[in-house]
Amino acid sequence: MVDDIFEVGNKVIREYDVGLCPRGVIGTLIRFSEIYYTRVKNFGHRPGVYVNKKRCYVEMEGSTYHEITGRLELVDKAEEINRLKEWQERRAGFRNWRDEVKYNEEKLFLRELPETAFWEGDRVLVNVRCGLVVISVPDVESVGMLDASLKANLPSPQRNFMVVGIEYCKKHEAKRWTYRISDDFSSPWYTHAEEPDMELIERGNVWKHYHGQKPQFKNVLEEVGFFRMLGHYDEVRNPRNGLFEWTFREGLQAVQEGLIDGFSYDVPPLGKPTMVAIKMLDGDLGERFREATLENFGFNKFS
Repeated sequence: MVDDIFEVGNKVIREYDVGLCPRGVIGTLIRFSEIYYTRVKNFGHRPGVYVNKKRCYVEMEGSTYHEITGRLELVDKAEEINRLKEWQERRAGFRNWRDEVKYNEEKLFLRELPETAFWEGDRVLVNVRCGLVVISVPDVESVGMLDASLKANLPSPQRNFMVVGIEYCKKHEAKRWTYRISDDFSSPWYTHAEEPDMELIERGNVWKHYHGQKPQFKNVLEEVGFFRMLGHYDEVRNPRNGLFEWTFREGLQAVQEGLIDGFSYDVPPLGKPTMVAIKMLDGDLGERFREATLENFGFNKFS
């Protein structure tokens, strides 16, 4: 079932086998979970804490269950049909994914992110005291002792890292903020650190951007990557098919015509690479990105 049609107070039931709450028992949806959209890789959302309609708490027979909302159904079937129709009409009115993001901000935003000592992109000195780490590579996450090859790259008990993420939800367990640290945002691995073991070396571009200071970049592609990470861009549909599917030739022609500013390739672990056609929200940055894209392929903007 569609998550968006549910509201607090609804009478709900789980009719299918998969689920956490009892099957076939009528219950009451008492509240939804929360989700943190951080300052980077936030799908274009304003950073903050939002209602997470994908997960909810249901009271059934005197017990409370944390359930995936999509596994539930409304007891009132007529109301369920009406809400589904309204949801479909609303979705049809969205011009692009950014309209949906705006809707979520208006309806689901709860509060600003909590204050933390460090922000994404900050450079920190970390006291490496424990060998137990989480190392992440695309679609693979494992927990284990820090291996000899990684230890060999640690010249001393302390090391310069970049904060690449903040795990806000883990403060409830440890009573202090947990950070993901790595070499930089593009690194395929990360480990964890907590505030008592961290010391600020230098504020990064994320902190500078949100505090009115000018971020520093080596080149235009690094600048584009930064603002894409903040969600300051649109993905453009191919006018030939109405889809987000492009061939290389079509993408390059679209850059020459000014329809898009540039493109990148998403490479999934399985399947073929997919071209992403990009239009930056900042027109000046978009123009510089377009010039760099054309120059990279042996063109200039007057060709």
